[in-house]
Amino acid sequence: MRSSSPYRKPYGHGVIIRSVSRFPPMPTETQKLRILVCGHFLRETRAIVTSGDFPDVEVRSYALDCGHPQLSESVSARIAKAGGSSGEVVLMVAGCLPGTFDTQGRIPAFFRIHRVEQCFTLLADSCLIDELMLEGAYILTPGWLSGWRSRLSRWGFDQATARTFFAESAKRLVLLDTGVDNRSADALEEFSEYIERPHQTITVGLDHYRMVLTRIIQDWRLEKMSHALEASAVLTSRKQADEAMFLDVLTGLTHLSTESEAADRILGLFDMLFAPRRMVYASVQDGHVTDCRAQPLPAPEILECQDWIDSPKELDQDSGGRQGFFLRFTFHDELLGLLKVDELAFPERRIEYYNLAASIAQVCGLAISNARMYQNLQHQAITDSLTGLFNRGYLFERAAQEFERANRYDHFLAALMIDIDFFKNINDTYGHHVGDEVLIEVAHCIRDELRAIDICGRYGGEEFVVILPETGSEMTLQVAERIRLKIEGLDLASGNRQLKVTVSIGVAVMDGDCHSLEALLQRSDRALYAAKESGRNRVSAWPGN
Repeated sequence: MRSSSPYRKPYGHGVIIRSVSRFPPMPTETQKLRILVCGHFLRETRAIVTSGDFPDVEVRSYALDCGHPQLSESVSARIAKAGGSSGEVVLMVAGCLPGTFDTQGRIPAFFRIHRVEQCFTLLADSCLIDELMLEGAYILTPGWLSGWRSRLSRWGFDQATARTFFAESAKRLVLLDTGVDNRSADALEEFSEYIERPHQTITVGLDHYRMVLTRIIQDWRLEKMSHALEASAVLTSRKQADEAMFLDVLTGLTHLSTESEAADRILGLFDMLFAPRRMVYASVQDGHVTDCRAQPLPAPEILECQDWIDSPKELDQDSGGRQGFFLRFTFHDELLGLLKVDELAFPERRIEYYNLAASIAQVCGLAISNARMYQNLQHQAITDSLTGLFNRGYLFERAAQEFERANRYDHFLAALMIDIDFFKNINDTYGHHVGDEVLIEVAHCIRDELRAIDICGRYGGEEFVVILPETGSEMTLQVAERIRLKIEGLDLASGNRQLKVTVSIGVAVMDGDCHSLEALLQRSDRALYAAKESGRNRVSAWPGN
């Protein structure tokens, strides 16, 4: 939230990013990770933890009064009490707490602190947040909004002073709707009317916040596993050197973001441990081999690797032959991968090697599972969940890269602004479920007419933006017209009624007078306006092009 008022501005209400301390060693396997959040983010955090694969995590909250000075002594005592007297705690704080609150000796040593300057960046991409702040938006979350009347009262505002404050500090109210509170829309309407400010809702969901929380939990699980191995090394002196090496490997596995990276690291680890002449890794999803890689190349066919799963006897440790063995990588009893190790340098130690490999197989399975989860979350974070196109934040990120490249090398770059004609009428007449189907079909039509290098995203509501690298005016108009015709030819129906869908498209091509991406998009938006003013269902170009 932003303010130019002499009142202290209410910054944010609670959470993550920069780590300032390590977890202490885990004493037992049953101990849970306790995530301690500001009460304004409690519902979102619980929704993510309860819907995900996090049985080893619990959520608690502490209370803060956004916008009021937070006294270090009272805040520290409150947080320490909420976190409990023992265990492992991730304490999530934002800029509303003073930077010195955790230096008074009142926060227990087993707390791990994460901090962000603005808590809104947990719910949405920082590019979107920065854009909203620059536009003078006063950003709200469902948790804060649910108790807005009591909050204004604690700030000492009546309706008149509240209207004065928000008139000075905000051009409009923007709710980042996470979907956890179905009363948020009504509360926003009431709040907006009370302070006489326009309002807007941006549906952000939980994907961005889920990715942040998941990474923290993954790091904790890997560190927990690392401590367990460390304890094992102390108890088993014969394997002390091996365990120390495993800890080094785990440090690398903690930061892997793709399954390909995890597989390469696992092959490297087993090569270092056993020096076999050949290894094959098979990636498994839902009982089917999806990819194979070998060291050295070439890799076997996928069907050959699938036989290892379809013939269970093949996976017995002795079936690898007298020169090697098979190894399963699992997580929560799900088979994620197989490793076939052939022609060991010292085959007489095969059983010993197998036992050593089996002792770290669970860690490898965890690394593969984390990599897959992170890949999925990355995909969700950049994708519009309804249409499958890029979301607004990632659309602008990619478009900015293409604009910079075109500007540097003096290449063509074009933008299309596409808007579905009379979309509100479709929603009002047929219902929002039909409106969603129309958005999906229009998105498919747009994507089908584009090249692999083209960028397409949902700009908001029924608007889409397409960025065409290396494309001049004539070709851009041809692409736009193909899109318009394809959408016009859609065969859609609702019940017994045929549904006619058309779009208006504004076209702009970068030239010497276009010095920013924003300018290019403004031109395409004005061209779109001209298309609508001319009767809709047509393509209109920026006059300068």
